[in-house]
Amino acid sequence: MSELQNMVLSLLEAGHTQEQIAKTAGIAQSSVSKIKTGKKKEVLSSKARRLQAMYYRTFFAESEETKSPVIAEGASCSDR
Repeated sequence: MSELQNMVLSLLEAGHTQEQIAKTAGIAQSSVSKIKTGKKKEVLSSKARRLQAMYYRTFFAESEETKSPVIAEGASCSDR
């Protein structure tokens, strides 16, 4: 299984649609389908980078719920 195929399958399992993946990567939905089935093993490097970025945002980026709150300099957390 190619790295591209693994990323597409993982993104689909995570709930993304082929259309969402295609739009983000800048490729046709039919190309996503071909990558998924192993019929297409290569895409332009710029498209592969977009696909990789989507993969990393999906699986490795912190979610908004887990981020620590940021307190502006000089702000206070206590109620007075």
